[in-house]
Amino acid sequence: MNEKDVVKAIEEMLAIYPQLWSTHNIEGLLLCFDDDCIYEDRTLGVLKKGKKGVEEFAREVFAMQPDFHIDYHDFFATPTRGAAAWTIATTWNGEFHGVDCTGKKVTFSGVTMFEFKGGKIIRNVDCWDIASLLLQLEVLPQNLRKLK
Repeated sequence: MNEKDVVKAIEEMLAIYPQLWSTHNIEGLLLCFDDDCIYEDRTLGVLKKGKKGVEEFAREVFAMQPDFHIDYHDFFATPTRGAAAWTIATTWNGEFHGVDCTGKKVTFSGVTMFEFKGGKIIRNVDCWDIASLLLQLEVLPQNLRKLK
């Protein structure tokens, strides 16, 4: 496959990737990843290795956010790297930093950086706006709530 075809295949995968997350299609998500992948959420300090780690992370997300929905605003890819800007809208289920946040609807944005190998995701790194989430969940300390 030439470079142009590789990029096209990766872009097609990235076009359906948020839909796989939004429909909780773990099996489909795992098809996007290389066996030796790394999934990292830098904001939460999460690092998962291999497809088993991706599956574990996805199950945790779906348990905590049962109506999890992600939309990509934009994305790009090269044969070895890519990125996507996104927004997540969801209802929180359970605690966040010791505060019961069940039933709170939240929306927050972020960016994912990708590394690809053989047309599959070898590394997925999420970085997102935790301050916005903390404000919406009302777990931000009182003296910081006035900051916007």
